[in-house]
Amino acid sequence: CHGWMGVRFQHEVNAKPSEIIIHVRMLDRSNLQQQDVLGIVGVNLLYAVYRYLDKREQFVGSLRDNIVAERLQIDMIEIEGPAFAGADERLWSLELVKQRFCESVMFNNEGSVVEGKDALYGKNILICRGSFRPPTLLNLDMLKTGEAYFKKSLGENKEEIVILPEISMNKLLERGSVDNEDFLARTKLLTELGHNVLISNYETYGDLNRYLSSCTKRN
Repeated sequence: CHGWMGVRFQHEVNAKPSEIIIHVRMLDRSNLQQQDVLGIVGVNLLYAVYRYLDKREQFVGSLRDNIVAERLQIDMIEIEGPAFAGADERLWSLELVKQRFCESVMFNNEGSVVEGKDALYGKNILICRGSFRPPTLLNLDMLKTGEAYFKKSLGENKEEIVILPEISMNKLLERGSVDNEDFLARTKLLTELGHNVLISNYETYGDLNRYLSSCTKRN
């Protein structure tokens, strides 16, 4: 089960409304347990808006207060309005992967965060794992050559292809911690080249393959 939760608010008197929306996946088996965990995360969201609006890491971390990781995933955050002036939505979603709220987040070719399973549903996926620091001619040639071979192998079903460069979290941790400017630069370059981008915690190709297999039944 999954769904969207959000809150619209004024961060100061006479301000225009701001809003934050999250996408949640409930992992409990029963309806009552799912209702319970939604109630808790809803209270956490309201509390974070009042307490941690200018502290992104604490804001995200507080969303799972009193909730064990096995009960809930949060895999997307959208922010909008004057309360978030100057904030980059991509960094908010990156925080979800850093703090293990989910295993991956996805950005479309316009640089906006999207729900990965929706974007990949029913598609053939060509994925290239790398550091992309920066994207090189070799990376682009691998994608171009891979796409040509992939289309040839698919035959008549080649129209629904998503080309997806993927950066694993350990590539972003090469310097010991995630450099936000470095992350944004890699993502911006790839999206300006017209690609979607996947950021993930998957350590092996097998883990990555299991995630993609849960998104689509195609190749």
